[in-house]
Amino acid sequence: MKQVISLIAVGFLLAACKSGGGPVHYSAKAVNSSGQVLSSKTNITTNKEGVDLAVDTLCKANRSARQVIVETRSGKPIEGSPFRCR
Repeated sequence: MKQVISLIAVGFLLAACKSGGGPVHYSAKAVNSSGQVLSSKTNITTNKEGVDLAVDTLCKANRSARQVIVETRSGKPIEGSPFRCR
C-alpha cells in the first residue's frame, strides 16, 4: 500500500514539473528617459497580483520615471510596459 501511495505522489510531482507550473515572477524597475535604472533600491520582484502595487510604489518614489515590468523567466516586458505615473 505504501508503494502505491509513493508511486502516485511521484507521478503528481513529475506531472507538475513537466507542465512548467509554478509561480511566475516579475521584476519592476524605475528607469529614466534615457533607459538607465535609477537606483538598485527601485528593483522590486513580485508575482502577477503585485504588479499594480509595485508600479504604484515606484511611482511614489520616482514621479518622473517610467516603470518597466519584466517577466523574469522570459526576460520580456509585460503588455503595457513601460508604465508612466498618473
